[in-house]
Amino acid sequence: ALSYWKEIVGEELSTSCGKPVVRGDVLQVTTGKPGVAMELRFRSRQILQSLNQRAGSIVFRRIEVKIAGGGRRKD
Repeated sequence: ALSYWKEIVGEELSTSCGKPVVRGDVLQVTTGKPGVAMELRFRSRQILQSLNQRAGSIVFRRIEVKIAGGGRRKD
């Protein structure tokens, strides 16, 4: 199912994320861009449905999106 990641989320989102990691039935995705994280969270139900449909069964139940480098800068 992950071989379809780029096709499902699109070129722009795909290249703005690290490689998805599978942890049980959770798909973990990391990005350094808050806007990309918001878009992935907004579309997570559709993305899960498409991935699971391609897999032929329910492989993923949740997408966990993390923003890399999200710490506050100290001046």
